Amino acid sequence: KLRMGDRLVRVNGHELTGATHRDAVQLLLQPGPTLTLSVRHDPLPPGFQDLTIVKQEGEKLGMHIKGGLNGQRGNPNDPNDEGVFISKINSGGAARRDGRLKVGMRLLEVNGISLLGATHNEAVNALRSATNAPLHLVVCHGYTRPEKYTTGSESGTADTGGSLSHSTSSLIDEPLPQHQQEQQYQQDLVEFEHEKQVAELRGKSTPEKVLDIVHAVESMALEPAPPTSPEPQHKTTTVVMSKHTLQPQSSSSPAPPSSLAVFSRQSQPTPPPA
Repeated sequence: KLRMGDRLVRVNGHELTGATHRDAVQLLLQPGPTLTLSVRHDPLPPGFQDLTIVKQEGEKLGMHIKGGLNGQRGNPNDPNDEGVFISKINSGGAARRDGRLKVGMRLLEVNGISLLGATHNEAVNALRSATNAPLHLVVCHGYTRPEKYTTGSESGTADTGGSLSHSTSSLIDEPLPQHQQEQQYQQDLVEFEHEKQVAELRGKSTPEKVLDIVHAVESMALEPAPPTSPEPQHKTTTVVMSKHTLQPQSSSSPAPPSSLAVFSRQSQPTPPPA
């Protein structure tokens, strides 16, 4: 009777309109022999699919995920979206061979475990727990990945040549070493920012884009110029000379180099009057 996506209207007669998540959970956890729920079957989300993927012997799933509760957001089009998304499908693996999973899909359920409100680690553990058994996934449309980050419209998979990162994603088949995780995290942040900027630009009209460029040029023109030195004709040089006593130099010892030439003037004696 209950299915994913149903909207709870009342719990034991208590109206849930305007209730917080915490209020709803407390009502559901109330002790008692029976639990009476009033639900409304809302339409399924776009792209809703219930899939079963069977891995061959020794085959890996070959899929990365990103997003999750209290973690780096996985949807570049919505920074408040805390869902779990497929971020990459490797060139080899069960996911690529099956062909139905696409980059940008939202993961709703894994082997009966709901990923709605799940953290990133919880989603990873749920997927890794299905090692050899068939993998049952419930997915729907998540976001459309910008074309420059994909390698073909028919596959919807990310390039595996290293130019793409995983937007804070995790490889489901095996964990990475710590240093590779740190490198991947830095790359993830860069790609996520690129995707977010592309999404923002796609949502703007042409006049808005032109205004952004004009504002950028104006801000550059209004920036104070760095201080420059006076023009050549205004430059002055001050030379401070001090009095030195010259010592006679012997002809055998070379005179030390000096950048200052000193001239002496001898006065002639005045002849006595005749």
